[in-house]
Amino acid sequence: MLAQLERLRGYPCVERRLAAGTLGLHGWFYEVHTGAVLEHRPADDAFLPL
Repeated sequence: MLAQLERLRGYPCVERRLAAGTLGLHGWFYEVHTGAVLEHRPADDAFLPL
């Protein structure tokens, strides 16, 4: 999951918009067996429930 976000950040068009503040990326993880949706929180470096 985090590798996918880093890959996206590597695209020049994404990098420019992130730098300009016109784009935000969010990492969500869906646990099929529980139905939980977790969000990556960079400050905590963890996936936490929404």
